Amino acid sequence: MSKGHDLPVEMPSDGHVTLEMMIPGNKAGIVIGKGGETIKLLQVTSSLISHWCLSGNDMLMFVVLSS
Repeated sequence: MSKGHDLPVEMPSDGHVTLEMMIPGNKAGIVIGKGGETIKLLQVTSSLISHWCLSGNDMLMFVVLSS
């Protein structure tokens, strides 16, 4: 990616992409959107599957998989 944004993206041979981001627990609502609208829109428009995993220190791991 440009401008020094190195995101942990894996490119497996099957063409599916996995993106993992650590997000502070108090910011998860911004990513999810009101009533889940942001996540739902991403899933509908791009066939993404998202998961949340609880991590230490009030951090959440946001995992996005292409399908």
